[in-house]
Amino acid sequence: MAIGSCGVCREVALFRLMDRSGADPRRSPITLSENKPLTDNFVLIDISPEPRGPEIPESIPTNVHRTLEEAEQCFHRGIYGAAGSAYRKAMERALKHVNPDATGMLNKRIRDIEKAGLIPSSLIQLLDEVRLFGNEATHEDDWDPEKDDIIAAREFASLFLTYMFSLPAKIDSAKKRRQIRESGQAQA
Repeated sequence: MAIGSCGVCREVALFRLMDRSGADPRRSPITLSENKPLTDNFVLIDISPEPRGPEIPESIPTNVHRTLEEAEQCFHRGIYGAAGSAYRKAMERALKHVNPDATGMLNKRIRDIEKAGLIPSSLIQLLDEVRLFGNEATHEDDWDPEKDDIIAAREFASLFLTYMFSLPAKIDSAKKRRQIRESGQAQA
């Protein structure tokens, strides 16, 4: 066993390792060469806690899901600039489902949806924050986003998708279950 920092998320983790040489680790101390990676001497058996997977709201359109999964993979690997761009792209794709006739750049599409009153102003603000973060992550030459920078964009994207797609699907599912129960009671 070894305690260390995960190379992806940088969280403290407990690693269960097996010595590649077959030596019993209880009888011989673990020794590492300074210039060799840990995996040259050991096989990783288990990590605790389990690495977190992507957090993707339910019932979102397939093309949005694909882009959000890409953003989440980048986020969990610490590739925050690419994650910011992908979260922004997920919002662009989601807006096409909200207003299929929308054209132009993302800011114009957000403004058109805002003028039409298709979504609450708080969601417009979420979209603007993800848009601006994605723009900065992609186009700012002298700035490399860090984990703390991307967390807000990630949360805002998730909140928008939950409100626009997951909640309506859950409400629809609850209504259908109730209607089935009520129709079953009427027949009894």
